[in-house]
Amino acid sequence: MGPSHTDVHCTPTCIDQLEPVQRRAARFVKGDYRTTSSSSQMLTDIGCQSLKERRQTAIMVTMM
Repeated sequence: MGPSHTDVHCTPTCIDQLEPVQRRAARFVKGDYRTTSSSSQMLTDIGCQSLKERRQTAIMVTMM
């Protein structure tokens, strides 16, 4: 297998722009907009890996 989709098509700038979108989506799904709440925990609660974790998983899978 080749490189993951995000490695081929996403620049570091693109990645930096996508991470906050995912965090806002988690807040939307949970309905929790408090600044004291952790968006990382919300991602975990809804069963969604961070984009960084998904990239790392994709890289590991392609190396197998």
